[in-house]
Amino acid sequence: MDENMKAVYQYFDELVMPMIRKCHPGLADDMSILVLGSAGLGIADEWSDLEAAVYLPEKLWREQGASLQLSLNRLVSEQNVWKKEGSVLCVHPLNWLLDGQGAKIAELPASPG
Repeated sequence: MDENMKAVYQYFDELVMPMIRKCHPGLADDMSILVLGSAGLGIADEWSDLEAAVYLPEKLWREQGASLQLSLNRLVSEQNVWKKEGSVLCVHPLNWLLDGQGAKIAELPASPG
């Protein structure tokens, strides 16, 4: 794994996920995260920002999405190794993925090994 990808994993493992688990207990098990742009592709450089989306099931998004968004905004503004301008961690409902099919697909059983 190259250094850019290590930085992304480290940021989420050491900062994002611990904050979510502490400030928003129970959400981590039901969320999906998609890292976009150059950071997500592992080709980030000194001009790169961080763009990522956190997807929650519709009910959780309605109940806790705004609060989680504010927490993520604070985290990105205070602790971010990429360019601050343009960096964002957005919270969206899962049904925004895959032309409205994200929630349905997330509920499918894992295929055997």
